[in-house]
Amino acid sequence: MISQQARRERLAKANKAIEIIASYGRRFFYDRKTDHVARIEMDERGRLWWIDEYSFARIYMHNPGRWRGFTHG
Repeated sequence: MISQQARRERLAKANKAIEIIASYGRRFFYDRKTDHVARIEMDERGRLWWIDEYSFARIYMHNPGRWRGFTHG
């Protein structure tokens, strides 16, 4: 099983990748009105949540169905 420290490091790298994507071209995952970039957070139980940059919705990423609050495609 992967350690919590390794999971936090992976999370930081994923969020850095999202920031890079949000800074170039069509600036996916960035909202100009709020000057906010989407991100991924991990809760105390180790579950991953997508924080949408437009709606600010906290979306559980392992939900196999529709992600309510997700504002992309």
